[in-house]
Amino acid sequence: MEGNIDIGHSDTTKVSFEWMFEQYYTSLVKYAYTMLRDQDEAEDVVQTVFSEFWAGRNKIQVHSSAKALLYKSVYFRSLNYLKRKKAERVRNMYLETSEAVESNDLLELEDLDQRIKTAIDLLPQQ
Repeated sequence: MEGNIDIGHSDTTKVSFEWMFEQYYTSLVKYAYTMLRDQDEAEDVVQTVFSEFWAGRNKIQVHSSAKALLYKSVYFRSLNYLKRKKAERVRNMYLETSEAVESNDLLELEDLDQRIKTAIDLLPQQ
C-alpha cells in the first residue's frame, strides 16, 4: 500500500491514514526517541506530525513516499523541540545568574548602607 497512498479522496483518506498510523506510529516514536531521549516527548512529536498530516490531507501531495515524508517531518519536529529546549535552558541559566548577581548586589548595597550609617554615627553632633 506504501506506493499508492491516496490522501486526497475522502472515501479512501481515512483508511489510508489509519493504515499509515498503524504501520508507522511505533517506529516513528522509536526514531523520535533516539533524538529526544524522552518517551513522552517522542510520542507528542509523532502525534503532532500525524495530526498535522491529517489536518493538511487535502493540501499534501505525496510524490514519492508517505513513509519518507513522515520520517522527515518527525526529524524536523524533533530538531525544533531540541532547539526550544536548549533556548529554554539558556534562558533559565541567564535568569538564575541574574538573580544571583542581584542577590550579590543587594548584599553589597546592604553592606554599603551599614557603612554609611556607621560613618554618620561617628560624625560629631552639630
